[in-house]
This record gives sequence, structure tokens and C-alpha cells, in this order.
Amino acid sequence: MAQDRLIRWGAKRPARADLGAALEDYLGGIAESVAWREDRWFAVLKGTTRDPFRRVEHPPVSRYPEELQNAERWIEVWIGDSSIDVITRMQDEITNRIADGFAALCARHWNGKEDEH
Repeated sequence: MAQDRLIRWGAKRPARADLGAALEDYLGGIAESVAWREDRWFAVLKGTTRDPFRRVEHPPVSRYPEELQNAERWIEVWIGDSSIDVITRMQDEITNRIADGFAALCARHWNGKEDEH
């Protein structure tokens, strides 16, 4: 399941390169790579998805589907004519919170407004 964080801005559209530089600097040392592919920025994060409750119950029971366990972490950032979309697909809590933070950062910097999700 994908999560979209849509940020609409006023008169000034951020440049594609500026958005990529902000994403790269925001992620710092936790990014394996940040690259433009096709029509969006892709940021691959270090580590793999984790269920934060995997060791809490006895016996351990994962609440994450099989395809989400130990999967690659990534964030997509798409830029359109009037908005930025920060997207996660089948990601864990930490990846989703990182994406939430980047969306909020973009909204503040480019005087945008985040759509409710």
C-alpha cells in the first residue's frame, strides 16, 4: 500500500535539482543513494524494513506481511506543475516517518500546504 504526502505551493515551483539536493542533504548518511529516475527522485535508505514489535510477543508474531519483512527501504519524490508528492510503498514505520518529515520540510521551505492524508 502506498502513502502519498502531497504538498501544494504558491507561485514559485522548486527546481528539480533543488528538490534533489534538499532530499540528499535531509537524508545525509542514512541514504544509500539519491537519484533521478524516469520522472522522480528515488532515495534508497540504509537498512531493511523492520517490524518494531517482532520480539515483543512470545512467541514472536510479525504484524508485517511477508513482502515487507527485511525489504529495501526507499522514498520517491515526484514534482509536478503545482505540487510535490513524497511517496512510500509498503514501507516500515521509520521510513514512513522520514518521508513525513521531508514532506513537512518541503512545505515549510517552499511555503506550501500539505494535503490531509
